[in-house]
Amino acid sequence: MSGQIMANAIIATLTPASYISYNIIGIVMCFAILPWH
Repeated sequence: MSGQIMANAIIATLTPASYISYNIIGIVMCFAILPWH
């Protein structure tokens, strides 16, 4: 849930850099989760 709040905060500011950072974090989290589940 805290991830959702952080995502909303980043999207609210939505500078290109923060948007790219959010995408990278999302991809990394998917990579971290998928192999184990």
